[in-house]
Amino acid sequence: TTTTTTTTTTTSSVLQQQFTLADPSQQALPVVLYQDDNLLVMDKPAGISHHNDDDRHPGILTLVRHHIDDGRLRLSPNNHDDVRLYGVHRLDKVTSGILLLAKNAATAKVLTQAFQRHALVKYYTGLSFGKPQKKKQGWVQGWLYRGRCKSWMLATEPTKVTKTTISTTQPLPDNTTIHSSSNSTVRNGLFCKTRFFTAGLGHLSSSSLSSSSSSSLSSPCAVPKTLLWFRPYTGRTHQLRVTAKSVGLALAGDDIYAGNHKGNHKGGISRTCLHATALYLPPEIVRALPQRQEDGDGDGDEMRHHHVISNHNNNTTANSWAVDEDGGITIWSTPPFGAYYEASNDCSSSSSSSWNETLMGLLDKHCGEFPQLQALARRALVSSP
Repeated sequence: TTTTTTTTTTTSSVLQQQFTLADPSQQALPVVLYQDDNLLVMDKPAGISHHNDDDRHPGILTLVRHHIDDGRLRLSPNNHDDVRLYGVHRLDKVTSGILLLAKNAATAKVLTQAFQRHALVKYYTGLSFGKPQKKKQGWVQGWLYRGRCKSWMLATEPTKVTKTTISTTQPLPDNTTIHSSSNSTVRNGLFCKTRFFTAGLGHLSSSSLSSSSSSSLSSPCAVPKTLLWFRPYTGRTHQLRVTAKSVGLALAGDDIYAGNHKGNHKGGISRTCLHATALYLPPEIVRALPQRQEDGDGDGDEMRHHHVISNHNNNTTANSWAVDEDGGITIWSTPPFGAYYEASNDCSSSSSSSWNETLMGLLDKHCGEFPQLQALARRALVSSP
């Protein structure tokens, strides 16, 4: 779902593309979740690629750069307007949520290496129309191989041997004989590892989907029935989408891995329900980033990370980040799926639990090692200290 990479974008590159791309100014301004002198963390909408699409739609890097140039997105006071942005990981086009960008080459190097070592902690939220059949939580690991139609397949072996039969016709003195020979191709898989947790949503209902859905909506309660909470320990393309399918919980709205399975588009859901929800940068990673000297900070020998959340920036989400006492940075982005489960008179629930409380319950059970994350989530989901 998230792939480590390093890409850059500058003002000149954006200007060169303006004649061939759709107008970036017509695209919504992505929300800033956090920024400082080294980092810019965006809340990427679903449906936007990392790079510019073949159909000329601007990618997220182009959009961010454009909105910096036109003044709608303001950087930290210590950054120049022509700062170079580096993409250090990717989200699938269908995935929304936390996207981390670097503002200088030194930061990009530290973060790229951190992603390669799997040193950053990431959590994702997903929805499925399916219900757990074998287990409600656990580990999924194996090796990913490219499949057909842009899909990936999960296997239990690190290598895969494909045999190809080649037929040849060779003339002989008395007649013609067809000989067959076989060639073997060895493919190396990409190791992936994910831990997942689930919670049932059958006690919730929706009026928002039933009012906007098409004829494919079979009942007023046709909403995803399972909430998934993923912690990936590797960052492979489509990793979480394949993981969900492998445990019988294909993500709602996923055309590649769900198709029409279990009412994929029931209720008018028009996107893949996968959201990058939380990101934790450990203190040792933060300390490895470039430091700047603070004015009036003792004798000037101490260098510390300068946190600058854009309070002056009206497109910044409040309470989306926190710094722990050791200097680690936690980023939070609330999944946009709660609106699917508004109360409905047509399909009342016997439980008073909300979708937000269900998600918070998973965090309380399985994220105890990250108290800052739990605190951020609680403020965002249940509005209580």
